[in-house]
Amino acid sequence: RWRAGDKDGTSRVITEWMGQHPNDASAAIRAAQAYLAYGNESQATGAYEKALKIAPTDPTVLNNIAWLSRKTDPKRALELAEKANSLKPDDAEIADTLGSLLLEQGANARGLELLQKAFQLAPDSPNIHYHYAAALAKSGQKEKARRELERLLESKKSFSQEADARSLLEQL
Repeated sequence: RWRAGDKDGTSRVITEWMGQHPNDASAAIRAAQAYLAYGNESQATGAYEKALKIAPTDPTVLNNIAWLSRKTDPKRALELAEKANSLKPDDAEIADTLGSLLLEQGANARGLELLQKAFQLAPDSPNIHYHYAAALAKSGQKEKARRELERLLESKKSFSQEADARSLLEQL
């Protein structure tokens, strides 16, 4: 159903499965991923919250809730990202989330440090590359940010924040 684009049918199947398997964290995680694929962050957050109750130390779940709640509850988002990072300190996605949250909350030095680490761990991730370049720009390293953005955009890899990257490059 999911691959066929049947959002309502997928949602029904997910809801039924989760009702029948209330202690299955992996089912809740898959549900969250499906909801995200359909652009429903609210339902995805709910599914991740359910997974967190079942598996409170799962770093991926902590990280994903942190990212999804960054706008609605930045303090909790930062706490969850810090916990995820303490559980899995060499994970590029977690370092990216925590670094981005720190930047959003004004902790530029530590945010840049974590985003540089994320980029070193996952140099082929265009989203992480963009976040690193944006952190460089925010920290005043505009020439280095410009070089990273040019390198990223020349790679021809598509990514969700490509328009933001182009806009930032124009501003630099």
